[in-house]
Amino acid sequence: MKYRLSEKYLLSLLDILTIKLSSKVTLNSLAKETDLKSHTVVARYLEYLEAAYAVHMIYQFDLNKKRALMRKEKKIYFADPFIFHASRTYIWAYRNPFKATIDWLSQDENRSKLVENIVAINFVRKLPPEPWRRIHLITYYAENSEGDFITRLDGEFVTIEVKWREKEIKPSKTQLKISSHLKSKNIIVTRDKFKITERVTYVPAPLIALL
Repeated sequence: MKYRLSEKYLLSLLDILTIKLSSKVTLNSLAKETDLKSHTVVARYLEYLEAAYAVHMIYQFDLNKKRALMRKEKKIYFADPFIFHASRTYIWAYRNPFKATIDWLSQDENRSKLVENIVAINFVRKLPPEPWRRIHLITYYAENSEGDFITRLDGEFVTIEVKWREKEIKPSKTQLKISSHLKSKNIIVTRDKFKITERVTYVPAPLIALL
């Protein structure tokens, strides 16, 4: 058997991943928060979760090298919102998982995090299924705290910003800087705005799966 894992520690790691949804993490920080022995042990558990198509890791982008920085902070997203909610409600033994999920989604900040997760995963699904093949094909840019991604589709760069909660929706300085450097196409994922301009395509989150 390739993976010899402890269910107790696996659930501990999943618990932290639900709490850290859309946040930047390191293997060392996850090791400390889960009582796993080291970053190498955490890496083995994450490798299993990726192989099981439960989560996807997205690495930080190096603008100069135009590739992922594998040793830097990562963002870890659940492969499906159902897996996220099922993990969270199972770990904490909610008697009514549906109500617990509705309560969690009642907070706008939580909905924003989940939308970022869904956007990231929709672009991951357009890439090769093997995790090692897509490391450099979808990344995040660390300069902003929002959900900012860079993907490479058919050799062309595309920048994606998630602006679910903002009332004034426009490209950030970061997105414009990256776009200028990479000569990329640009997408902003919104709550309900749809518009195509010369520089940016604004797409409502429910339609992002159609891209």
